[in-house]
Amino acid sequence: MSHWCFHRDAIAEESFLIRRNDKGDYSVIAASSEVAPAFTDGRTIYYGSVFENWNLDEQPAVCAYEILHIAFQQIPRVHKLSARLGTGYSNHPFDVASDALINESLAQTGYTLPLPCVSLPDLLQNVLEARSSAREALSKLDVESLYRGSLRKGAKYYHNAGLSY
Repeated sequence: MSHWCFHRDAIAEESFLIRRNDKGDYSVIAASSEVAPAFTDGRTIYYGSVFENWNLDEQPAVCAYEILHIAFQQIPRVHKLSARLGTGYSNHPFDVASDALINESLAQTGYTLPLPCVSLPDLLQNVLEARSSAREALSKLDVESLYRGSLRKGAKYYHNAGLSY
């Protein structure tokens, strides 16, 4: 899968993220190496200087994580959902839902994710109060339905130390 996306080291000028806050306003935020050791713009995976601090078991998982964000077309999906919902769209819960599904997919296939990371079982149990297994949820849920379910519950979302892994 990594052959159809680009990979490059991030330089300071490229280390930024565009976010939409809960009020619908866009902002550009700096992404220091602690916030974004690896990130994607939907086409290219950028690796920050601290990427090399992860061990050789975690690095492939982070690469696969970013590749899946590209494969699942997360950025175009965010734009479509945001356009449809307007100010009712909230970026953070969408990120958490997306990360939970990707992380669980990777965990199920044997990847070692850096800890702490967003967990689908935690999201199912603590946010959705669901009793289904992570494996069952993976076969039935997509990121949009997990996002909508989370919003309906009015749950508080979590990000571990600012990382989405």
